[in-house]
This record gives sequence, structure tokens and C-alpha cells, in this order.
Amino acid sequence: PEEGAKLLKQALDSANQIQDDYSKNLALSAIAEVYIKQNQPEEAKKILSQAFDLAAKIGDTDQKTQALVSIAQAQANLKNWGEALTVTKKCSTHPCHVKSLAAVLTIHAEQQHPELKEDKEN
Repeated sequence: PEEGAKLLKQALDSANQIQDDYSKNLALSAIAEVYIKQNQPEEAKKILSQAFDLAAKIGDTDQKTQALVSIAQAQANLKNWGEALTVTKKCSTHPCHVKSLAAVLTIHAEQQHPELKEDKEN
């Protein structure tokens, strides 16, 4: 666990050096997912907040949609439903809104009914 924490810290430090907002957002979202899997929700929340601020700087593009959807999914995985909804409301395009809400609702359904979850290994 100590070595894993050290590696995550290094990954976070590296991600914070990325200049491009979109790339940095994706890196932070991925790191937050690792913290969620490591059962460190408080660290994940901090990183997701930073990722959310970066997403706001991305123009209305498919990149912004992808960034917001990944943040909404991570918030849903943490069962932070209010935060997940806040993220979906930042979508300024219809496709973004639909994709982010669908992602959040899918995670909610899978949490309520684990048998619905797709096997990612196949």
C-alpha cells in the first residue's frame, strides 16, 4: 500500500505538470478513479474538483463532453449524486448532457443491481 500511495503521488505530480487542459483533465480523472478503487474517496474528491475546474476551461467540443462524462462517472462511483448532477449541468450541448446523464444513471443502476454490470474483461 505504501508503494502504491507513492506511485499515485508521483502520477498526480506528473499530471499537474501537463499544460493542455484536456489532457490534464483526463489524467486527473484517471488518477481519481484509481483513488476510488483504492478506497480513498477524500483524495478522489479533491482531484475531481481540480479536474472539474479544468473542464470548465475547455471549449464546447467533444473533448469537453468526454472530460465532463468521465468526471460525472467518477462522482457517481463515489455515490456523490449531487456532484454528479452538478457536472452534468455544466454541459452546454445536448449530446454532452445526454451522455453524462446516461453515464451517471448507468452507474446508479449497476450499483443497485450488480447483475446488470457488463463484464469488462470480455
